[in-house]
Amino acid sequence: YKSIEGGDLLVVLNRLSGLVQETLNCEKVTMFLMDSHEKELWCAISQDLVGVRISVGQGIAGAVAESGETLNIKHAYRDPRFSKNFDKVT
Repeated sequence: YKSIEGGDLLVVLNRLSGLVQETLNCEKVTMFLMDSHEKELWCAISQDLVGVRISVGQGIAGAVAESGETLNIKHAYRDPRFSKNFDKVT
């Protein structure tokens, strides 16, 4: 993965995730990249899920990828799309 400037995309994403974490004052940041050919999301940036792949439509992140719409979920544990398996890993 190379950016337009010729830099490593993962380096850019790591920097961006640090800025997001600092700005939002959140515990963790996870970033998925879309593999359109395989119709999967690939976890590129995470403290504990790097390399994990999920199908488009699976879980909350997969639902966002499928619909293309932003979701603001106040209580993820109450959402039927929430994956308790991912929560155990993280």
